[in-house]
Order: sequence, then C-alpha cells, then structure tokens
Amino acid sequence: MAVMTETRVVVCIDDDPPVLSAIRRLLRNEPYELLTTEDPDEVLRLVTARDVALIIADQRMPRMLGTELFRAVRQKSPQTVCVILTGHADLSDIAGAMNDGAVDRLIRKPWDDADFRKMIRQLLEPKKEDEIDGPPGPPAAPASQRSVRHVECAERQVPEVLADLATALDHPKAVESGVVLIFDGLLRVAGSLNVLLHEVIKLIIGRGVRATLVDGSGAAGTFFDLVGGRLPIVVYRNEKDLEVPKRILVVEDQSENIEFLKTLIESAGHHCEAVTSVGEAIRRLSTAPFDLVLLDLILPDAEGIEVARHILEHQLNTPVIAISGNLDRWSDDRVARAGIRRQLSKPYRVREILDAIRDS
Repeated sequence: MAVMTETRVVVCIDDDPPVLSAIRRLLRNEPYELLTTEDPDEVLRLVTARDVALIIADQRMPRMLGTELFRAVRQKSPQTVCVILTGHADLSDIAGAMNDGAVDRLIRKPWDDADFRKMIRQLLEPKKEDEIDGPPGPPAAPASQRSVRHVECAERQVPEVLADLATALDHPKAVESGVVLIFDGLLRVAGSLNVLLHEVIKLIIGRGVRATLVDGSGAAGTFFDLVGGRLPIVVYRNEKDLEVPKRILVVEDQSENIEFLKTLIESAGHHCEAVTSVGEAIRRLSTAPFDLVLLDLILPDAEGIEVARHILEHQLNTPVIAISGNLDRWSDDRVARAGIRRQLSKPYRVREILDAIRDS
C-alpha cells in the first residue's frame, strides 16, 4: 500500500487585494502551498499546469463571477474542490452552481477565522481512496445504488424545492396531516444550508404553520453545523409535540446570527426579542420578564458576562445560556460565578440550541 504525501496546492482569487492579504495571513501556517491572484485566467492556467487541490474564489469579480470561473475549472480539473467566497446572499446563482457540481462549499463575508481554517482543513483531508492503492472492490450493491439515486433526486434547485413546499402548504389537508420534507444532501455546503433553512422556515411561518425541526429518525432537533458537510433536514409540523412558548432574549451583535436565532426560536413556537449590546440587554431585562437569555459573550460595548452578572445581582432568576466562538477565554469558575447555566460554542448547532431551550 502506498500513502500519498505530496504537498497540496491551494489557489485563492479575489479582485480585492486586502482580502487576499487577509487570507494569506490566515492560512500562512497551514501545511500546503498557497497561491493568490486577481486574474481568473491565471487560475485556469494554474489548474492546467499544476495539480490544484482547492480554489477559493470571490463570487463578485469584475471580469468573471466566481461561479462562472468554477464551471470553467470543472472542465479542466474535475477533482479540484471549489469554494465560493461572497458577501452577497445571491441564492439562485450560487444554488444553481452547487446543484450542477461547480461549487462545493460557500464561505460568507465576514467570516470567522477559526471556522474558515477548519473548513479548508476538512476539505483538504485526503479521502481513503486517495490514501491507499489497492485492488478494485466489487460492484456496488443494489441498495447502495438506490441510495445514490435518492441523493441525486434530492439535490434539486433550491427554488424548485421551495416552490414544492409552498404548493403543499397551500393545501389545507396537507397541512392538517403534517408536512414533511427531507432535504437529504440537498446542498453540499453549510453556508448555503443556513440560507436554505432561513428560507424554508420563513415560508412555513408566513403561511401560519408552526414548525419544529427533527432528524430523519423522528428525534427532536436537527444537527446544523456552519462548518460541517452534508446532512438531512426535515421540516415537520406536529403541534402536539410543541413546548409551552417561552419569552427569549437574544443578546448578539451579528445581524446574520440574530436572524438565524430569531427565525429558529420563533419557528419552534417561542417569542423572541433581540438586542445587540450589554446596555440594551440590561435595559430590556429591567422592563420586561424573560424565561431565557441567549447571550453572546463578546459584544461591542462590554463582555456579555456583565449581562449574566446583572441578572444574578438583581435576583431575576432568568436562566442564561452563553454562546461564543471562544469559550476558552473565560474560566469555568468565572462563568459559574456569573450565574451562567450552560455554554454553547459557535458555530451554531440547531439541536444543541433547541435542547438548551427545552431544558432551561
């Protein structure tokens, strides 16, 4: 058996030099050769001349869209992993490119440095078939072939899937019996799954249907990882399983995170308010009762832990769940003394959030 040890090549293209500089700094200590350029023609020359493992490309470039570049790359180097970098929620263009295989992953601007590095590392992990040379195995079993066909059928255009869901929700009998849609590997990128989840939940809420999230086996909650790969999502209406509604205050300064948490919480039947600073949170807690606070520990005006300390000092008896991408920054003792009952790490995982709300 032979193990492959060749240094891998990563190419990054963006028309904004500061973005390229930021990515060079971010990935400079990674164990691969990083090449950067502002020229899409240079990328195409590189994939012809070199064995390029992965390309990171901005979507909005003046000479060529990132999705257009990746379609050209696929013609020359089908095995190259293609990661789109965008600050625009251009779902139709990017979803189309993902569904025809031109795009493998999406990274949203502004990104989290740790998540960015983690995603690239995961994408560059050698697959077993690349690591070991050996005799070919037997043909796939019929059940495996059926699974492949099932995934191929499931990976349709996002607008088409949403249109099907809208049609189903417009029929009262379908809603009464419960609407179940399984997106099994619908999109192969977590960032776009985030967008998809937003759109599906908004569509359901807009038609007056309460929704909870369950996995394919029927267990409550769905694992959702902003960095992870493919996963099943089920949107399921079952009012008898809904919890008693809670009033939840989200303290978070990132608009995308606020939108995601608010949509998720309200889709589970709870009332949600959001504020973006420690000062706003303390003022809101002084004027209205809440059953739970979801608290980002890093806020623009002060540490979020001050909100938890305020709740403890004023004996409000409101449970606090801390959420942060850097939980190691605070000692367990300091967190406990502030009255924080539970800590959740970013990127968000839907199952953890729903379980924490239920158990609070």
